[in-house]
Amino acid sequence: MNQDSSTIRDLTPMVNFDFGYKKYKSASYSHGSYFLKQRRPSKVPSSSRNYIKGDPPNLIDWKAYARTDALLVREIRDEARAQVVVICDGRDTMLWPEEKEEITKFEIVCRIALNISFRHCLCGDRVHLNFLEENDTFLKEQKLMTFKSAASVVEYYEAWLGHRFSFKEIKKDLSPRFISKGSDIVYTISDFINPFSFSSLDAKTAKNFIQVLHSREIDLDWIEESRCYFDEKKEKNEYIGSILKQGKNYGEKLEQWQKSINLQVKDCFGSLINITDQTSIPRYFQEMALFEF
Repeated sequence: MNQDSSTIRDLTPMVNFDFGYKKYKSASYSHGSYFLKQRRPSKVPSSSRNYIKGDPPNLIDWKAYARTDALLVREIRDEARAQVVVICDGRDTMLWPEEKEEITKFEIVCRIALNISFRHCLCGDRVHLNFLEENDTFLKEQKLMTFKSAASVVEYYEAWLGHRFSFKEIKKDLSPRFISKGSDIVYTISDFINPFSFSSLDAKTAKNFIQVLHSREIDLDWIEESRCYFDEKKEKNEYIGSILKQGKNYGEKLEQWQKSINLQVKDCFGSLINITDQTSIPRYFQEMALFEF
């Protein structure tokens, strides 16, 4: 598979996404990927940096200061196994489009979730995969599976691929269990069309949101001008295809809605990226590298 020409439709757990960039660990994967907040002195030159006002005095290399008059800090932050939660939206809007030849948003969600899980498991982290069902705005009852190894992620991927990522089949693998609060990293993958309680996430957790839309929700070229399209949500409006295509109503509403999602993410101190079925895998890697950990 040529990664440069493939899209998110081709994403597998094994496609390489390196967590070794500057915010992540670069040492052996066996220790976990999460940097502990507590810092301790180090004698290793590679851990040196310039002093920043407010740094603890015990981290300053005073011998180097005596030689050079330069304040240098030598610090190390130990790496630990992270508790990672990946929330997958399996509600009604995610099961669109309904045509068999089209990839659903839910399949994209699953592919991204398994790719994230695989990479974190390689780092030594523990990953909990949670699913939102109808009428959920947050995880009232935990419906999850826990991955302890990258090999188990691959096994589930092959099974889910065999039944075309059917949520009905995936739910057979889930168990209602409780996981305590205090996760280090939470990913939420959804279209955010259905309500979601952004404020319910732990304030101390690194919160990463991935909005998944289908390209047909953004580009209206597929709409037939003579056909009527019914909005089944709150407003219960009916739209003629020609009006949707000729007017700016849809594009403007879409832009306003996405801005409102972005504001909600900022309010809870999270990070947001946008993905469609047409997003290339290199672009996906580039967007993921913007997330906080």
